[in-house]
This record gives sequence, structure tokens and C-alpha cells, in this order.
Amino acid sequence: QIMLDDVCDKSIHINFDDGLESFYRYCFGMLYDAKISCSLFPSTKPISEERNTHLSVNQLREISFCSYIDIGSHGHNHVDFTSYSAEVHLDDLRKSITFFEAEIGLTPVSYAFPYNRYNEPLLFNLVSNGINRVFVGSQVSSKSKFVNVLIPRIMRKQSFVLSKII
Repeated sequence: QIMLDDVCDKSIHINFDDGLESFYRYCFGMLYDAKISCSLFPSTKPISEERNTHLSVNQLREISFCSYIDIGSHGHNHVDFTSYSAEVHLDDLRKSITFFEAEIGLTPVSYAFPYNRYNEPLLFNLVSNGINRVFVGSQVSSKSKFVNVLIPRIMRKQSFVLSKII
């Protein structure tokens, strides 16, 4: 008899996009106390503009001290970069990286595309700038030159509420 444990990896890794303040209010303490690893992908423009809907710089600094929470980039502006040139994406990526380095003291090595839309030139920008893990909400094509850095993820539906499972 084959046991499920022999054929199934039971581990999960939770991702949080956008850098919303609600992550800090509802999730951070619970994840921290339970030592649950996850990745946080904030867009840096709303944080730099001090929008109250998004994490503050101080909250992001506090989160950055937790060794099992990876802080990656979600870009500076939250836009579908497949609608723009690769140069626009590169400029946006560099703004995000500069923000993280100056304000938080870290250089992100993971990335999640806004709207989960990407193409090969955008992936080239990431890999060329030190990103080695790219989380995507779609199937990964084995034809991509960057298949070794792409990590597929299961996306939740908009109606899903975390409190339903807590």
C-alpha cells in the first residue's frame, strides 16, 4: 500500500501581493507567532506615498526582521507590464529595488507580476537584476528560457476571506 505521505509534498507557501495594511493588521502577528513562512510582495509606490491602505515603511521594516517572511517586489507601480515596453518595466523594477534598499535595507530576490501577466523580455529584466524566484499565477511553459526561476502558484478567488478558515 502506498501512503499519501510517500507521494505528496504537504508543504505550502503563502504569498501576499500588493502590500496592503490588512496583511499587517490581520496576518503578520499570527504568521509570526506560528513561524509560518510566506512571501510578501508589496508595490512600493503606495508605500512611498504613505497611503493608509498600504503598509507603512515602519511596518515593512518590522516585517523584514522576520527571517521566515520573504519580502519580494511587486514592482513600483501596480500595472500590467505586458502593455508597456520592457524598458518601462525595467525602470519600474529599479524604482522598486531602490526603494527597498533605501527604506528597508534589503534587496529583493523574488518577484510577483502585477495581474500575473508576463513575457520573456520582462523575465529577462528580472533575472538581469538579481531576481531568482518569480511567482506566477499561471502554468509555467517549459519553453521559457527562464523556467528555472518561475514558480507557479494557485490563485484565490476574490470572494475568499481569510477569516473563514481561521
